[in-house]
Amino acid sequence: MSVFGFPLRVSPWIFVVLFALGQGAGAAALIAFVVGGVAAIAVHELGHAVAARAAGARDVRIELLAFGGLTTFAPAPDSRLQRIWIAVAGPLTGLVLGLPLLALRFGADLEPGTTTSSVINALLVVTIGWAVLNLLPVLPFDGGHVLVSVLPGREEARTRVAAALSVVIAGAAAWFFWNRDATWSAAVFGFLAATNLITLVASGRNPQAQQSRSYDVLRAVVAGRLDEARAAVGEGRVDPVAAALVQVAEGGGQPAAERLERAAGTRPDPLARSALVVLAVTRRDWDGVGRLGAEGGVPADVLAWAVTVAARSGVPAAGARAGQAALAGTPAPALAHATARAWALAGEPSRAFDAVVYAVALGWDDLAALDVDPALGPVRALPAWPGWRQGVGAAAVHQG
Repeated sequence: MSVFGFPLRVSPWIFVVLFALGQGAGAAALIAFVVGGVAAIAVHELGHAVAARAAGARDVRIELLAFGGLTTFAPAPDSRLQRIWIAVAGPLTGLVLGLPLLALRFGADLEPGTTTSSVINALLVVTIGWAVLNLLPVLPFDGGHVLVSVLPGREEARTRVAAALSVVIAGAAAWFFWNRDATWSAAVFGFLAATNLITLVASGRNPQAQQSRSYDVLRAVVAGRLDEARAAVGEGRVDPVAAALVQVAEGGGQPAAERLERAAGTRPDPLARSALVVLAVTRRDWDGVGRLGAEGGVPADVLAWAVTVAARSGVPAAGARAGQAALAGTPAPALAHATARAWALAGEPSRAFDAVVYAVALGWDDLAALDVDPALGPVRALPAWPGWRQGVGAAAVHQG
């Protein structure tokens, strides 16, 4: 089934749940609550779907489940404003549907308790009532998703803060309704407070989240963005190696270095190996960089960064030797290219040429950069360069 081009799946349980929730009203009001509720949820999700499609999403799907609706879409927009618009588009449809009913309710001077009045009241609940409820800043309501988008910081940190606020707000709502004998509403908000609390606790212990956060720390340190690295550590649990790495980058001295070495130990994973390379760079231990690279397990971009740091620090020959040694265990085009530049800056154009040839053989495809890179000027002056360059250029054209 589809509606306006969006795949739609309807669970029969939604009718059962709405029928149970509507008990206590007259027959006409119950029918209005069930039929109008399904229609209101469908239109609500359609609002999300249309907004998501307008934001560039292509795989947009709608499901009507037992306790409400769900709209999924991919890819998710990067813009926070677009995410906010997608979130509020659903509740807005409820307000649009309910405003004429609200005008009728108060403009027609209906007698309380009549069938017409009961039907309109039921329809007001599933339109305006549910729209207002969805705008509350509590996850997973739409207002909760708006809260995630407006908070400062990275998405993971924003989600954690939103979950914490959801616990407080939902808990307060549960207490409010409990004291007014609204047991069902108190139970709903109590459940939301509990689920957000579980999410909040689990997010800090999620191994995948920790690993992702730890690699974010590594990338920030390598890029020299220490404020970003500190922020990532402060957002939740990270690998001890990542925490120690930040301390090293901040100038923690020998105690920080020892903590990092203890945390990394003999671990073979890329995070630990990369952290040891960063430590070697801070110590200006270029031979250590080469040895770690030769042993394998270090991402090529980290080794290329280390070689580049050496070249920029006035010791290009040491960086080139480190890169040459590292290539034995990590044969990668980016590392070979960085090594070539270091050899050239060290006044060794022949070795630089060999490294350039190796980089291209490994897959380096930015040939235009080789023609304009000032560091490779002495290499381009070699007699062997024109013929080799013409050959690789022709091969690239042929492959293309």
